[in-house]
Amino acid sequence: MISRRGEEKLDELRDELLKLARYVQTMYSKSKMAFLERNEHHARDVMYSSSILDTFQLSIERKTVILGGTLMLTGKNLRLVMMRMKLVNELTRIGKQCLTISRYSLELSKLSSIGFYNSMSKTANLIDEMFNNAVKNIYSPSTSMSGQICSKNNTVSTLLDSTEKEITETIVQNPTIALKGVKLISLLRVFREIAASSLSLTECSIFIETGEYYRCMGSEFFKFESLKK
Repeated sequence: MISRRGEEKLDELRDELLKLARYVQTMYSKSKMAFLERNEHHARDVMYSSSILDTFQLSIERKTVILGGTLMLTGKNLRLVMMRMKLVNELTRIGKQCLTISRYSLELSKLSSIGFYNSMSKTANLIDEMFNNAVKNIYSPSTSMSGQICSKNNTVSTLLDSTEKEITETIVQNPTIALKGVKLISLLRVFREIAASSLSLTECSIFIETGEYYRCMGSEFFKFESLKK
């Protein structure tokens, strides 16, 4: 049985994680606009966020260690503290990728456009939806929502593959755009990493809620045991 003070400490940990998640959501939104709209102000704003991101991570790490060492936790509360650092690490990883997007956006803003706006925009927006739903899933876990995130991840993966192939073929046909093309391909891979982290957040959230392992396979969200049959 956890004391009232212990429950308050757990609530504080949840609140701080929510603040981190909201902060990273803002970082992604700004980095996306920095890229799609060639907005240097948003790009620089995101790049100045690095120290704040680190402060969030260190604070939550410290509180998690203290709680794990002082409270007798069981069940969902134990899973919450055990998996909290994985959630923090994935959120921080997304934040770091936003820094990379912003850096590439500043570089690309100085070069002429070579197209691919529609596919890049669609990709960035789909990942935005994935990440936002993954954050919602941390506090209101739902296998139905997780299934939607998994399905979007499959769509994103297909779109990323086709766009990278198209850019590569364009570079071969017109080597003069190689520098811009390579930067775009690098950006696609950053977006892929954010999608993967969003999916990891989802799988982790469901484990905390249910104590069962789920994995996204293709466009389906499966309980891990069912994969062994």
